[in-house]
Amino acid sequence: MIRGLRRFVLRGLLVLACCGAPWTAALAAEKMILGVQTHFAYDRTVDAGRVIEWVKAARIDSTRDEMYWIQLEDERPGLRLQDGADVVWRVWSRELPHTAPLMLLGYGNPKHDAGGQPRSDQAVAAYADYVRWVVGQTRSRVGLVEVWNEWNLKAGAKPEGGAQGEARDYVRLAAAASKAVKAVAPEVLVLVGGTSEDFPDWRWMREALALGVLDGADGVSVHAYNACDRANVGADEVMRRLDKLQSLLTRQARRAVPIYMTETGWPTHTGACQVSEEDAGLYTLRLLLEAAQRPWLRGVWFYEAIDSGTDATNREHRFGLLRRDGSERPSGCMVREFGATIAGRPVQVVRQGSVTAAVFQDAGRSLVFAWGHERDRPLRVRMQLRLQAGAGTAAPLPAAPAAPAAPAAFTRCGVETGATKLMGAQLELSAALHSARPVMFTLPAPASIETLQMD
Repeated sequence: MIRGLRRFVLRGLLVLACCGAPWTAALAAEKMILGVQTHFAYDRTVDAGRVIEWVKAARIDSTRDEMYWIQLEDERPGLRLQDGADVVWRVWSRELPHTAPLMLLGYGNPKHDAGGQPRSDQAVAAYADYVRWVVGQTRSRVGLVEVWNEWNLKAGAKPEGGAQGEARDYVRLAAAASKAVKAVAPEVLVLVGGTSEDFPDWRWMREALALGVLDGADGVSVHAYNACDRANVGADEVMRRLDKLQSLLTRQARRAVPIYMTETGWPTHTGACQVSEEDAGLYTLRLLLEAAQRPWLRGVWFYEAIDSGTDATNREHRFGLLRRDGSERPSGCMVREFGATIAGRPVQVVRQGSVTAAVFQDAGRSLVFAWGHERDRPLRVRMQLRLQAGAGTAAPLPAAPAAPAAPAAFTRCGVETGATKLMGAQLELSAALHSARPVMFTLPAPASIETLQMD
């Protein structure tokens, strides 16, 4: 495993069978990478100190940022770390030395194909030289690289250079980039694709797969948004789409292909496609809970750490987990409070109808979440769990039966909690479940679910 990711240890998912309840089978999986997009490469007005402080507090594993080709290779001969690339490198090396950066390699350079998407032999070779050089310079910190950004949307090219977004051109570029990376740093993982809005059925990705885009690659990167799909906005549609992609990759490659969701999120601007801050927070938590159950989904990077600007009507300015002044949105609170624990993968998952319950463990405690499908009718859930008393418990268990606890309306980050009734080593949990709004219970010891019922 690459240097920056060694701490993502393998954890087995507990599989139990009891009383006819539908227990999910799961494979052992690495910890899911919890990441965020930063824009230190070009945004010099942002409060970088506040972003770095929040990244540390949230126990973020990886920050994604750019090393622009145009910044490293200008009109002078040779390449050099300068401008925004130098800023990003200093942050990765000095401010966030314990994270595993994801480096985005891309965007056109006017010296080659007039700044368009590189397609000529000369431009593809020059791009490979840039990749080889920058990976060689940063391999002591960088463990993952992403080849271009949203090529299928014709991104990253100057108008005079042109951009076709064709899969065949990308496959050729990705092959050259993969070869360049492995020549200087075989341990660095190469992610290809970087697709966005590949609707309705991964058409661009299908073409790229048929042309051999996976040759030499270590995984596929995708961007998933749906704020403008008003009938499906939320986490459920994103995960259905990724499930389809995973099936497609498995059929095409005849092997398991890791997927890295390197961009996702919901904008909270004013105007078309807007999402309320509360809903964006709930979708963020739901996405984490669903993503953590999929061993083939190796990482999720939320777009983005902090707002890109101050225009409340500009969608691109309002994706931040933090507002421009550094204050935390509900989505940021969800990631900071629960992200690292959920990314550790569940030790147990139980499904009954449209309801899912999952147990996560952190520092001797258990976090138990229950949720339904988005737009489900309200219902009540009841669970019986068994606490594992003894070594490692975070707090002593009561010796006598306890009266039901009064349910609190809200707890951390606006996540609802429910009633608990503790009797020896057994615990009964109950709560009202409003569609996809998760309810959460914090327990003082490792626990396992024995039954899950709905009223």
